Amino acid sequence: MQALDGNSDSKIALNNPRHTFRAGMSTIRISFFFFLLSPFLLFAQETTNIDSVFESFLKLRTQQINSSLTTDVEKCGLPSLSPVIQRQNELTPENRAILKVMLDRPVRDTSIVSPQKRFRLHFNKSGFEKPAYSVDSLVVALDSAYEYEVNYLKYPPPPSDGSEGGDSLYDFYIVSFQFLYGETIPEVQISPVRDIYTSFIKIDNDFAGFQTTGLKAAMVTAAHELHHAIQMGNYILRYADSFFHELASTAMEEFVFPDINDYPGYLDSYYDESWESISSYSGYGLAPFHLMLKERFGFDILKRQWEILIRNRAVEAIANSLTEAGSSAVEELSQFALWSYFTNYRTIPGKYFTDAALYPVLQPRMKSNMAGSSVNVVVTAQPVSNNMIQIVNKSLIANDTIISFISDYSLDKWFASASSNLTYNYNFYNFQADGSSLVYGSYYDKLSYNAEYNAKLTVIINGVPINRGESPQKFDETPWPSPFFYGKHREDVIYFPFKFLQENETNIYIYDMNGSLLYGGIEQPFGVLRNLVKWRVRDNSNEKLGSGVYIYHLKSTNTEKTGKIVVVN
Repeated sequence: MQALDGNSDSKIALNNPRHTFRAGMSTIRISFFFFLLSPFLLFAQETTNIDSVFESFLKLRTQQINSSLTTDVEKCGLPSLSPVIQRQNELTPENRAILKVMLDRPVRDTSIVSPQKRFRLHFNKSGFEKPAYSVDSLVVALDSAYEYEVNYLKYPPPPSDGSEGGDSLYDFYIVSFQFLYGETIPEVQISPVRDIYTSFIKIDNDFAGFQTTGLKAAMVTAAHELHHAIQMGNYILRYADSFFHELASTAMEEFVFPDINDYPGYLDSYYDESWESISSYSGYGLAPFHLMLKERFGFDILKRQWEILIRNRAVEAIANSLTEAGSSAVEELSQFALWSYFTNYRTIPGKYFTDAALYPVLQPRMKSNMAGSSVNVVVTAQPVSNNMIQIVNKSLIANDTIISFISDYSLDKWFASASSNLTYNYNFYNFQADGSSLVYGSYYDKLSYNAEYNAKLTVIINGVPINRGESPQKFDETPWPSPFFYGKHREDVIYFPFKFLQENETNIYIYDMNGSLLYGGIEQPFGVLRNLVKWRVRDNSNEKLGSGVYIYHLKSTNTEKTGKIVVVN
């Protein structure tokens, strides 16, 4: 334990995050978890006083932990750590001394080398920081992450730290965190003109109470943090683009260990409020953006973004890489809106995100009912954002839900201020108004905005993406979700694609495999497209069905359809 000011009553212990910090007569438990700083602190390096940055950094690590304080788990400590690292020369001597102690390598009584001799894992054999999972299995996972990220994806390896940690192998330390999966600590700046660093990694010893626990959590954390070591060791560590660091590392978890699926538990931050500039998020909730780009363009575009990032901000690196690939940033942001919509109970099997059923439900920025023949919505959008508008049209001849996405990628406006408001005026009609364009059927719309903006409009009607002025994209004839799991979707419903030829209702029958009728009723098809039936998965007694295979039969005046569904209870 190292004294900070020569007073034995004023000490801080770094290797034990559950030790106490004594200041005068008061005692505060230290919990070395690393939270995201506010967007103001993250994006105002030039104007924010370093003392206030460090004060926030330190305050977040010295909160009293008791039953009245609830703190969310963070996947990674880098976003709040990097601004202090990069501005440490501006700190007072006293604060530099505190920071130095906080960033020292932990002292551990045991270490082992990974089978491929790439990593050294340090841990304590006993005590409260003893690993609760197999360290032998973890070092195998470390080699697997390296094999995938470096040898398969061809990222450069993390730079050597010389003899730190006992030799030139990359060092992982197992510690006891309370609210943090892991963190990558930048240690020695490699170049005087570039923000690249050697580093070491800390990960939690048990992940108790986290989204994923034990060895599986350690594995995805290893993949996540190893990518940070690659980023800051070879490309750049830029705290103002911390969202991109986290986006890339969280997506890397899924690329390396696709069967663990820890990342969907951290998507709410984006799916609940998706209309802010993408640079304002932590990055965890944006991981699906890289998953989508990989599916559409392959892995190389993701590495290309890091190469461009060295001299450009992240939003610009994304845009430039997509231009090189023959697309555009606004087109791919619009695609991301579309992919993000079809999740949870909206999932279409075989399309969009592989794990879509595990994702949250994307929430609209604005909702409006179409009381007459038109509706007007004024949207104040931040630069580089997706804005989801939900319009419901219920009438004697229609029962339609219209989703319109306004995707903005106005780089000049973002550079001026990422939090500025850009005004979009959106009109939706059920007739051809002056200046409007055909959406589908009898629907028209018009989007008005400043000519300096870079925007794209995407429309979904009753769950069907619309090619403007053309027939909508066809659904797979398979009901979804399939199989159906109770409790895994916001609504316990199954959707049946079905052609109704403008009819107003259909009969739906559900039978067990013995031919016994469990449910029979009349359902209204969805509006103008007339090709979906929604059934709440209950029998005629309003009871849940047991696990098994069931037969469905849909019948309207001119059309019939029979098939099977699978229910898991």
